[in-house]
Amino acid sequence: MGVKARMPWLGSAVRIALPALGLAALLHVAHRRVGLVPPLGPLLDPVHGVWAVATQPELPRGPIVLPGMSDTVRVSFDDRGVPHIFAHSEEDAARALGYIHAWFRLFQMELQTRA
Repeated sequence: MGVKARMPWLGSAVRIALPALGLAALLHVAHRRVGLVPPLGPLLDPVHGVWAVATQPELPRGPIVLPGMSDTVRVSFDDRGVPHIFAHSEEDAARALGYIHAWFRLFQMELQTRA
């Protein structure tokens, strides 16, 4: 009488236990530093990681008053989130462009902080 005949549940237990142990080992390694590589768990966290930052673009809403503007500048975002800047002078357009660029640059800085 073989092992399969005496313990038919052993095959299904192994099929469940091995992936569970693999997942536990992966989670353990993901939250530990490996040599010079920082822990990747916080970066890949679906709630607070890269995807949470990337999927929640908070576009500027309402009027934005910046010091040094000589006239009103209108910034509108299309359905893809692309900014369109309308200004009466190049200096005001450049200042608004710098502000919008810095706004979107926060995502990259957040990503680098997590890495």
